Amino acid sequence: MARTILVGLLLGIEMFFILILYLIYLVLETFSKKAAKNFVYIVSRYWSIQALSVGGIKLEVKGRENLPASNQVVFISNHQSYLDIPILLAALPKFIGFIAKKELNKAPFINIWMKALKCTLVDRKKPAESIEKIQKRIQLVEKGYPVVLYPEGTRSKNGKLRRFKTAGLRLFYESNVILVPVTIDGSYKILEDDKKLKRGKVTVTIHQPIYNKKEVAENYQKMTEYCKRQIQSGFANAENQQLLVQN
Repeated sequence: MARTILVGLLLGIEMFFILILYLIYLVLETFSKKAAKNFVYIVSRYWSIQALSVGGIKLEVKGRENLPASNQVVFISNHQSYLDIPILLAALPKFIGFIAKKELNKAPFINIWMKALKCTLVDRKKPAESIEKIQKRIQLVEKGYPVVLYPEGTRSKNGKLRRFKTAGLRLFYESNVILVPVTIDGSYKILEDDKKLKRGKVTVTIHQPIYNKKEVAENYQKMTEYCKRQIQSGFANAENQQLLVQN
């Protein structure tokens, strides 16, 4: 309980400074988009690493050698916990934004920093509007602003892979961006079980990048299946986990 309060206090203090940092970002972007991008990356990664450290969370990252040199990347990741955003910000040594649900736009301070991260917030009840927003985000990826897609659409909360939604993956399959499957293993044990933050270990596995998507899968449905298998293989108990996949 004390650890949960401590991390909450840390986040609260840092949120207070988010407004100041966001103003600095706006000034930097006026003069240099590259400087603004680097500033947001450094601040976000430092914040995430510190939050995980204070929370007693050990982060192991496998497959760093698989990261493409290019920034025209979409990371396809499973989603286990509220912690997955800071986990990926700490684990992936690149500027990354997220495709997330629109409700996050109501979170004070966090919502403005998500703008700095070039996040795209979508309303799942408005598919046409969501598709348009994702198409615009693809254009940003092509300009060197990577993004993370959670194809499950929501947190699994129990570590089981949920059914992957294909709409977002279809758009990325048809684009020229690089796809990189990523596995998050263990974050649900740290926060989701009883809403109390626990010490623990989370493993992030970065899989082989997919440069030529049509050589890997003949259509986006097959690509969805391929990404799911890659993510599945990153679990410590991959063989047993296969029996737990939710269809």
